[in-house]
Amino acid sequence: MICDLLMPEVDGFEVIAQLKASEETAATPILVLTGHELTAADKERLNGQVIGFCEKGPNAGSALRSWLAAAIRPAPRAGFAADA
Repeated sequence: MICDLLMPEVDGFEVIAQLKASEETAATPILVLTGHELTAADKERLNGQVIGFCEKGPNAGSALRSWLAAAIRPAPRAGFAADA
């Protein structure tokens, strides 16, 4: 799921907290895509709740694609060199 933090009439932090508090949705991976500049306190509040962050803006599309590509890139298998 991709979630913004600042939405009309809804607080994304609270949406994420409610999703994680529900047994039915607790395992849902959440990526934050926001124009909000995350403070250290924001990051601490989201720690362990989301799988990553991307910033909105003119480069949001490419940033999101890069993040997704890195997230789905298979890990190197044990005993094999990553660039072999």
